[in-house]
Amino acid sequence: MAAKLNSQSLGSASVRLADNEGNTGEATKAAEEELPVVFLCSKCKRPIGDSYSWMGSDIEDQTILLKAVSAYVSVEKVQIVSNIANDYGCTFETVSCSGCSSVMGKVYRCTPKHLDFKRDLISLNIDAVDSYVLGSAMKQAIPELEEPITLGVRAVLEEEIAKTKAVLNVLQSRVSTIESHVFPDKDFNGTVDVDLTDMTDKSINLKKI
Repeated sequence: MAAKLNSQSLGSASVRLADNEGNTGEATKAAEEELPVVFLCSKCKRPIGDSYSWMGSDIEDQTILLKAVSAYVSVEKVQIVSNIANDYGCTFETVSCSGCSSVMGKVYRCTPKHLDFKRDLISLNIDAVDSYVLGSAMKQAIPELEEPITLGVRAVLEEEIAKTKAVLNVLQSRVSTIESHVFPDKDFNGTVDVDLTDMTDKSINLKKI
């Protein structure tokens, strides 16, 4: 099942490159040691990238950074100069999902020094991305046996079956005895044709006695 990225998961699973500009190799190595993750468009669920392209994240900006994305991601050729506070003056190209046309992030082409770690990387907003960890599936069509059937387990089962058969034989014998008293003229060794009315009358007579 796809999981929504959030600040907590982003902080625990990523390395913020803003404080480690010279450690991009270590960040990539740390990401590769984790189970592979597939990133999906949060709207149409198309795969847009994976953790093998992971380059880090910016917790304050709520973005993840990838060096490559899938063919389902399109990058606009028109460059825009930002006028918002967190990346004021930066030149970027808009990143969107080619499947549902939702805006997913930016590719920075020109940045001030403190944002150089984002330049020429795909910066995706975590609100626009879901993730799925490969190998995290738990449900199975045929559940595994909690305990394999060994010779010891088989012997115990056979013993329980034998006990059950013995009890059933005793019950059958008692039922046959009762039936022979209630229906003395009936042959119960073959097919029994019981008249429920006659049985009810005889039961009433037995109670009176």
